[in-house]
Amino acid sequence: MKKLLLASAVAASFVSTAAYADTRINGFANFTAGVALDENEVYGYDEDIDFNQHSLFAIQLSSDINDKVSATGQIIARGSNDFDAKFEWAYLTYKASDNLSVSAGRLRAPLFLYSESLDVGYSYHWVDAPQTVYDIVFNNLDGIRLDYNTYAGDWELGAQFAFGVIDNPDIGPASDGSANAFKGNNTVIVTLNAGYESFKGRVVYGQTSASGSFADVDTLLATLEQISPSFADQVEVDDDTGQFFGVALSYDNFDWFVNAEYTLVQNEDVFFQDDAAYYVSAGTRMGKLTPSITYQRRDGEDGYHYTDQIAALPAAFQAALGPAIVGLEESQFEDYSMVSLGLRYDWNTQIALKGEIVAFEDRLDGDNDTTMFRLAVNYVF
Repeated sequence: MKKLLLASAVAASFVSTAAYADTRINGFANFTAGVALDENEVYGYDEDIDFNQHSLFAIQLSSDINDKVSATGQIIARGSNDFDAKFEWAYLTYKASDNLSVSAGRLRAPLFLYSESLDVGYSYHWVDAPQTVYDIVFNNLDGIRLDYNTYAGDWELGAQFAFGVIDNPDIGPASDGSANAFKGNNTVIVTLNAGYESFKGRVVYGQTSASGSFADVDTLLATLEQISPSFADQVEVDDDTGQFFGVALSYDNFDWFVNAEYTLVQNEDVFFQDDAAYYVSAGTRMGKLTPSITYQRRDGEDGYHYTDQIAALPAAFQAALGPAIVGLEESQFEDYSMVSLGLRYDWNTQIALKGEIVAFEDRLDGDNDTTMFRLAVNYVF
């Protein structure tokens, strides 16, 4: 809470510059409650109702420094992080022309259809954007991004190019309670967008040189390096190439809509599995009510990577290290689907109430199947 108050004070300090620049302060918030309806856990929810997992409060600052340059900052306090506030966006934008702009600093990586508004629950019909696709270890990029937009007849066309570094020092706890970390150097993301009347399409390609620190892997690597340095190098995540492919399609005529995204993450020479994920969602607007249905699937099981390397180890080491290496790979296996029924109610100007029930199916272990229920209040100001 102290950090949130400090962030608010920082925001207020920007207002004092209004005499020199056109400064705007906006904000948004998501208040979400969720519970799993049996003993199994899904996306952080269990049998005890949780109010923090996907709740947040945010302030966005925008300032026109001159007619060509603007500054943007976004401060978010997330319930999953004890509402400690931090700057998630902080960048300058130079408007080179009516079609081209260049941004530099910490900004959102343009990976998904809803990347720019991912945290703004009010901007979409779900309680949360489909997590099979959107649940990745990073969303922001420290670097530069070029945005180009134009028209060709009735077509609206756009392209984005981003380059920089992804740095997430805490992607989740290891078994000993320490934090795992991920870093992607020389990250390149290229996006092409097209829109025609009610249709929109999008394709994206990204590549990074990935490194990571995983406490649960360190002991295994230390032993493996003494036996087979080349094998240890394959297991270790150190400047390994990761690739991202994505495609999105949507149709929205304001009465009803359907949208879908497909993503594929591929990793070379590491224990991570390749992940393929997609969702299809449809709904209709009936005055203030928007009922919807969404199907989503994630398949992160592309098999064992190191069977030949394990077989090449001396027999004694195969018995000692083989199960640990296999267990490491199996810890990354995932194959599941979710079907959700949702209802959005636009209660008042800039305030939406939402509810959804989600059936979760674990295709690797049916004992993990569960049902989740969530309610949310989303608003912007």
